[in-house]
Parts: sequence; C-alpha cells; structure tokens
Amino acid sequence: MGVEGALRAPAAAPAGPAVSRRPVIALALLSLGLLAARGLMLESPWPWIVLALAPCAAVAALHVRGARRPRLAAALVGAAIVSLGAAWAVVRDHRVSESSLAAMVTSDEHLWRLEGRITTEPTVKTPGRGSLGAYGFQQPITVFRFEALAAVDIDEQRVPIRGAALVRLNGPVHHWGVGDRLRVTGMFRAFPPAMNPGETDLSKIARAQGLAGLLDVASLDAAVELGPDEHWVWHLRRWQSDLRQRAAGWIRQDLPETDQTRRDALLAALMLGERGPGLDGLDKSFKRVGLAHLLAISGMHLAILVLTGLMVVRIFAWPPAIERLAIALLVCGYLAIVPASVPVWRAGLMALAFLGAGLFGRRLDYLNVWAISAIALLLWRPSELAAPGAQLSFGVVLAFITLTPHLRRKMFGEPRDPELLSPADDLLEQGKTIVAATLLAWLVSTPLVAHHFGVICPLAPLATLPAMALTHVALAAGYLKALTAVVFPSVGVLLAPVLAIATDGLIGLVDRVDRLPLSSVPVGHPGALWTVAATGAVVWWMRSPGPSAFAPAWRRSAPIAVAIILFAWLLRPYVPAWIDPTPQRSRLIMLAVGNGSCYIIESGGEAAMFDAGSGNHLGIGETTIVPALRRLGILDVPTLALSHGDVDHFAAAVELMTEMRTRRLLITSDMMRQAQDDPLGPMALVVSEAQRLGVQVVVADAGHEARLGAATWRWLHPTPDAAYRTSNEASMVIRVDLGSHRILLTGDAQGAGLVDLMQREAPEALRATILELPHHGSWSEIAAEFVRIVDPRIVLQSTAGARLIGDRWESELARRQRYVTAVHGATIIDLRADGSTRFRTHRPGR
Repeated sequence: MGVEGALRAPAAAPAGPAVSRRPVIALALLSLGLLAARGLMLESPWPWIVLALAPCAAVAALHVRGARRPRLAAALVGAAIVSLGAAWAVVRDHRVSESSLAAMVTSDEHLWRLEGRITTEPTVKTPGRGSLGAYGFQQPITVFRFEALAAVDIDEQRVPIRGAALVRLNGPVHHWGVGDRLRVTGMFRAFPPAMNPGETDLSKIARAQGLAGLLDVASLDAAVELGPDEHWVWHLRRWQSDLRQRAAGWIRQDLPETDQTRRDALLAALMLGERGPGLDGLDKSFKRVGLAHLLAISGMHLAILVLTGLMVVRIFAWPPAIERLAIALLVCGYLAIVPASVPVWRAGLMALAFLGAGLFGRRLDYLNVWAISAIALLLWRPSELAAPGAQLSFGVVLAFITLTPHLRRKMFGEPRDPELLSPADDLLEQGKTIVAATLLAWLVSTPLVAHHFGVICPLAPLATLPAMALTHVALAAGYLKALTAVVFPSVGVLLAPVLAIATDGLIGLVDRVDRLPLSSVPVGHPGALWTVAATGAVVWWMRSPGPSAFAPAWRRSAPIAVAIILFAWLLRPYVPAWIDPTPQRSRLIMLAVGNGSCYIIESGGEAAMFDAGSGNHLGIGETTIVPALRRLGILDVPTLALSHGDVDHFAAAVELMTEMRTRRLLITSDMMRQAQDDPLGPMALVVSEAQRLGVQVVVADAGHEARLGAATWRWLHPTPDAAYRTSNEASMVIRVDLGSHRILLTGDAQGAGLVDLMQREAPEALRATILELPHHGSWSEIAAEFVRIVDPRIVLQSTAGARLIGDRWESELARRQRYVTAVHGATIIDLRADGSTRFRTHRPGR
C-alpha cells in the first residue's frame, strides 16, 4: 500500500463508469474450487475436468444458437472456473507421479542412496530445544534441500528418479553451497502427519513445498562430493546465494558486539526473511505479543525499500521513468534474494504492478490488483489458501483497501483537505490514518490469529505503534546501509549506530510487553464458523453508521453487541465452574509424544497431568503438548505429577508450568533426592524453575492422596524409604477413581518395583478399567503378570513405532481394547457418568 504512494501513483481509477470486479469474482470462484478439492480429496483431476466440460459445452451451445442469456452464461462460466480450480489443485498438490521420489518413500525408514544437487544454502543448526535442550548432548546438524536425480542400488546402478528431499546431516558442514552435486546415503522416510490435535502437520507442509521426505545422513563420511553443477541456471543460483550472504554482511557490518546474536537474527528476519537459530526465543516473544507480522516480509518492508531506493536514485537526477524502472529492478532483485513465500510475492507483485502502471501512465484499481496477485499466487501454490500466513497477508491488505476510510471516519471524522493544512496539521492527519489502520489490522487479524494459533493479544494495538516506528527506522537504515555499502561505505559507518539503537529498542520493547499480564491470552482454537462470524461482526461494525449519522440506534449498536457475545463465548473457559451451568466433562487424554508419555485427566472443570516428556524430542512441550492442550480447550493445568527422574517423562515440565498456569508439582522422594544430589542436573533445574514460578513442589509417595477436580488420586508406589537399583523401579503408580471409572497410571514401573507393588497391595486395590501399559510396553513376565492382576478392559501404550516390532503384547492383550500412540496418535476417552466410554483417536490406526 505504501509503494504506489511513494511513487505518487494514483490511488484509484478516475471517476466514471463503475470499475469491473471480474478479477475479484474469479478469485472467489477459484478459491471455492480449491476448497472443494481440499474437502473431497480426489486423487485424479479427471472428474473435475469432466465436470468443467459440461458448463463449457452449455456456453458454446448458447453462443451457437445466438441466445442472449448473459446471466446464465456467467453462471456456467463460474461453474467451469470452480471445477478447473479443483482440477488444478489435484494436479498441483495431491497427485503424485508413480516414478517420483514421493511415490516410493514410506513412513518407515529405509536405507537409500541418492545422487543430486543442493538447492538451498546449507544451514548449521543445534537440534537441542526446550528448557532441557542443554541436556540432550546432540551435536550440530547441517540441513539443506536436495534435488534427487538418481537412486543408486546395491550394484552401483543409477536409476533415474526425480523429487526433492530435506537432508539432515549429523555434524557441521560449511564448505558446501547451492548447486553442489552429492551422493548421499542415509535413512529415508516420509514426513510424519500430525499425531496430536493442534500439532503442525509436517506431511502437508512438505507436500506444499514439494518435499518427498527426510533423509537422515549419519556423518560426513556418508556423503560423496561430485563437484558443482556447471549449468548456467546453477551459476545464477550460486550468484543469488552469494548476493544474499553479501547483503547480510553489509547490513551487520560495523554494528556493536553487545547482544549480537539476537540483533543479527532479528535483522536477518526483518530484511532478508531468514530464520536462523538465534531467532527461536525472540520469535516466540513476537508471537505472544501479536507482533509476529513484523518479522514476515510484506508490503511494509517493500514500501520502505522503495522509499530508501528513491532517496538513492534521486541523487542522480534521473527522469521519472528511469527512476521507476530502477526501483522496479530493485524490487525484482530483492524478490530474487529473499525466500519465496506468499506474503513476499503478494507484496512484490502488487508493487511491480503499480510501478509498471506509473511507468506507462496508467491507473490501476487497488482491489483488482489485489485479486489478480492472489489468483497468480494460488495458481502457484493452491495449498496456501488454508495457510495462516497467506490468509493474514491477503486478509489484512483487503481490509486496508476496503475498510480504512470507514474506520478513519468513524474514529476521527472526515479527513481534511491536505492542500489547506499546515505541515504540522498534515502530519497529524496522517497520524490519525496510521492509528486507524493499526487498529483495523488488529481487529481483522484477531479472529484468524485465534483460530490458527489459539491466542488473542489485547496489547497488540498499543505495542504496534512504537514497534512500527522502530521497525521503520531499522528497515530504512538497514536498506540504505546495504544499498550504499559498495559505493559509499562511510555512510554505513554513520548508519550503524542508528540501526543498532532501533533494533535493540525493538527487542527491548517486545521483551517488556511480553512480561505484562495481558500480552497474550490463550483462548483455545475457535472453529471456522466462529472465525467467519467474528470477522463479519468486525466488518459490520466498521461499515455501520457513525455516532453523528442519522440512523436508528440499533444499527449502530447491533454489530457491537454481536462482537461482544462472540468474544465472550471465546473466553468461556475462564468462567469459574461454580458460575458456569454447563455440565463438566470428564475425559482421559493420551498424547502422542514418541518415546515418552503424557496423560491428562480432566474432571470437574480441572485438568491434571501425569508426565510430560519425550526422549527423542526435548522441545516437545513447545511443539506438541501446549498446542494440543489449547486445541482441546484446556487452557490451564493446575496439577502436574512426574512419575520418576528420567527425562523422557519430564522434558516439557518447565514449558507446562510456564504456559499452563500450573500451581502444584508432585514428585517422589527419590526425585527430590536426585535434585539435591545433582544440583546441575535436569531434575534440579525443574525444581528450581518451579520455585521461581511460584509452583508448590509436593513430595508424593505411597499413601499420598489428592482430590483433583472430581477425581481422587491415590499414590500406590513408591514408598518413601525404598531404595531401588534403577529410577524406573521407583516410578510412581497412581490409582485414579472417577465415579465408576478406575484408571491405573504406571509410568516406567518395572522389575523389583512392580514385584513390591503386587506384594504390598491386594489384587482388588490394583484392579482398574483403564491401564497405562508399564514402561511404554516393554515386555517382561513380571509386567505380563501385573496386567493379568489389574485385568483392565482398556490398555493405553505411549511409545514410538520401533517398540512394536516383534510385539509380544499382541497375543496377551488380544481380548482387550488397546490404543498405541505410534499407531493411533493422540487418544481421547470420554468417561461418562454411567460407566461407559467413548473413544476418539487422531489417526485411524492400522
């Protein structure tokens, strides 16, 4: 929106006949077709093509007969566009060629040897994530996109194959680049689908990006260098990569070294769209306070780039046409070096359209240009229609085009004629427009943010104004620094302090806002119907008459009332149980966390969790558990019980206590001794973080009892003074009584611990209708005897797929209902008052 203003392009088409909205109608029809393809998921495009031929034939028949039925013809053409859009989505996103790499890869790992070339700059990352990431002892990995050209069999025969894979190589590699050819050997598998509610579906993302799977390469010895690809295309790609690295160096040159990692990561994201490892913590802060859009390159970034470029080119006093051509080349060059994404290309296409219109003296309509750019990008990536980034980018820009004047008049009245104003008054009027646009962006984006991310950010409008000012200064200084680095390097030295102050100020602002109480309010994930209704209410309010208009009071107050009702419904989880007349549900949830476990029992309006960790992913709290809880409508977990001192059962404990407002942490005496004996260990970190967060740490051994919600939790194991050889033998065993339901949670109990438990407790005390299979389902005769004593009707097993190879429990549990996270994903059991149960699994199982 700022590009054409910077170049003084006309804001709208001249007065006269109404502007045709055919591009907008075509966009709506194309979107309908893409949604139809997404809903029906047909594997072949031919049904859609045949469906499109019928209206096309009808239109042709009308034309041959000379019948003048324009409305009927328009409806038939619209039906054809919908069908063709669906067919294109199937071809582009859903159909896989039988000879492609994607058709051959499976969800199980297999050894592959591929020849091909690197297509993205290799990035060295540290895999340790989460609060306990430092205890993972994982070496850095090198990640890059790899275009496969051939598969090599055991006899060294090359089999032609096409497709792309993401390569993850253990160890840092700094001497490879784009276009280098390799032969790599590793374990290849497809990207996994989402196994939990709210979890990122990596298989869909990979399919949208054209990635067939993930190739894990054990070491540099498993990769053979074959030299660079000498085709001119790859020379151009190497030049592009080199230019990106040079631009990053020019921007960072001469900056002070204090807080360098965070500043460099922020500058790389702001100006070049790079997502480096140093951005992880900062990125989460920006998301929590509602300022994540500043890190995504958009129209604002391109507008500032254009203004900065104009400052430079006008030094040469070129004619206006040459200036516009130079700026167009600058925009094209910028689009070439930043990562390709829909928001970037949406802004770039609109910028180039208005630059071209100005170059040839033409006037363009904002709305039609917006629609044409959306059509082009949806044809490029049909799956982006459902992506949060694309929806927010196009939705906010559409609101700017159509609603900014209405909200500006509603807030500040009619704008005054700028030709009659002093410079100070003109600046004030522009400030009013900026305030209205900022509030508009927040109002329009809030329903989408709540739907996709499960939060609302009440402080975002207040934080946006100073953050935007600092971002504008940082972008202008950074772009000017990069543009003048070669010709006028001394300018960069002068701009370095300005850039550092603006960037550090932005980081400090976000950190301070993030510490405020209402910076981010979790609200679960409202459905599509609520999102559409809330957006409609916001638009209705903006289009409704202002307070000075002669209109009935109901027309002014009705949209406000509807919006209040919708947002009050969104905050219903925060209503105390004694006020809410809705019957409280009871359910048991087993989340899929790989080699680990996480169980939630919700009853009486309160949720309690047993274990929260994963052995193969220490960042499981941030990526899986917290998003799943919010998607399931659980916004706080007052009680967290940890079974024993193995990291795969408490890796996410700190994230849970931080994000889910935990008030009590229950651990065993053995775990408390472990924390005291090893003050630098992971268990000590969890205890110290709990104390820092004000969480009460409670020692719970055999005999402890707690009323959590409507359920009674009784600790059966371990005894306080017991000494066992392994921590697994000292794992908690808890019996949960909830009405006529009895649940036995066992953690990693095994060996001597299970023997002591069976000797100490009567069989009747161990009977349960639902049992967590001990130690993720590790087989032993002791465990099998324990299962026979418990005699459960339902068995839950939290484990990764490898433990199911040679599954000895299959015959033992044949008469019982068994749910395994590696097969079924997350499992939700509704515990009904009459003793019956209802099951829902995230995956169909096999």
